[in-house]
Amino acid sequence: MIWTRHYIVAACFISALIFSCTAHASNFVAGLSDGSNNYGGAFLELSNNRDELDFRLALIGLDLSANPLDPQDNNDVTAIRIVSGNPNTNPPHALNIFGVANGVVRQDDADMQFWPFRFGGNSNAIQDIAFLMGSWDDSDRHYTGTGGTKEFWDSAPLSDLLTSLENNQLYFEVLTKGSPNGEINGNIFNIIPQIPEPELYAMLLIGLVIVGVSARRRQHWNKPVFSHN
Repeated sequence: MIWTRHYIVAACFISALIFSCTAHASNFVAGLSDGSNNYGGAFLELSNNRDELDFRLALIGLDLSANPLDPQDNNDVTAIRIVSGNPNTNPPHALNIFGVANGVVRQDDADMQFWPFRFGGNSNAIQDIAFLMGSWDDSDRHYTGTGGTKEFWDSAPLSDLLTSLENNQLYFEVLTKGSPNGEINGNIFNIIPQIPEPELYAMLLIGLVIVGVSARRRQHWNKPVFSHN
């Protein structure tokens, strides 16, 4: 398959979107930390055939190692998903990537992989960092409504949401035990935003590189901890 290769740039995102976006050629998550220790970044690429959307996501300060049905700490991630609409409008789910949707584990992207890491020698120094990758296509469709119809929380086929993707109407949403209505979120743009603060830029780029290295060296993480439904 031929892929459109986009520029690889990383920005942080949380809560409100505040980066202006310029240039072209990349679907992108942009935003800025509001001063907390939790933020993240992602980049995506759409195949030339427009039938697969690869994504890479880095999260700083959030823990992917806990059972999303039984989180213990406030920074334990309970769900990661792409939704269709604008932030703060409670839009429908587009793709359930990790964790819980409608009270059950819904990890509808069969290609999803993730790597949680923890750094530091004591409770005051611990820093959780997580990396996740996947590929959204029409096979990830999972409808549970009567007669095979889509419910609010169901994953849709990529082809149904290509127009929304191109019109910047999709965004990532990350939920935790401490923020069940959304810890962080970030809009997906099909343009490259302004370069963020250098230290954030560097940290997220390094994290996305680690994903690639870990995919080769940590084969026991190649499957999600929680079963795909």
